[in-house]
Amino acid sequence: TNAPGGADAVTFVTTGAHPHLEIQCQNGSPTNILWHWGDGRIDRGTWTADRDFGAPGVWTNYVEVQPPAAVTWFGAAQYSTGQGIRAVYNPSNFPALNFLYLYLQGLEELSIAGCTNLTQLHFAGNPVATAVCDQWFLDLDAAVAGPVVNADFYYPAGTPSAASAAARASLAAKGYTLHPF
Repeated sequence: TNAPGGADAVTFVTTGAHPHLEIQCQNGSPTNILWHWGDGRIDRGTWTADRDFGAPGVWTNYVEVQPPAAVTWFGAAQYSTGQGIRAVYNPSNFPALNFLYLYLQGLEELSIAGCTNLTQLHFAGNPVATAVCDQWFLDLDAAVAGPVVNADFYYPAGTPSAASAAARASLAAKGYTLHPF
């Protein structure tokens, strides 16, 4: 995807008037984190960031982190639903990423191809197409060798099809607990 931000960033599209997001890293301080908002504002050096756009709209934003290998967690601020996160691009730019929190966001676009360390996937309650949901299982199964421990995958109930049944069974065998929700 040709998303802004480059190799040190994850790009995300929001539609809410006032989204709250969070990023976590393995160690260190948040001094090397830059949140770039769709209206030109930049927030520096903070694990959590929010932007009041004044009204709902489609905003393409991104967060840069140095080094990108330090990032372990990305998504809506913990326990914050309804932030209007519609798309997330290039999470594989963060090779240590193990937790994506995108629960009840309005998510329609997300590729987790190449995300080799994901063990917590909170994607339930999103209006994704069946093909997108199936691709999550296929990509995760291809990316993660397993076995994994304490691994949970929450996904929209009733969304995946038979096309991802073998990948879901393989993920369960690798140690993922699958939660249709």
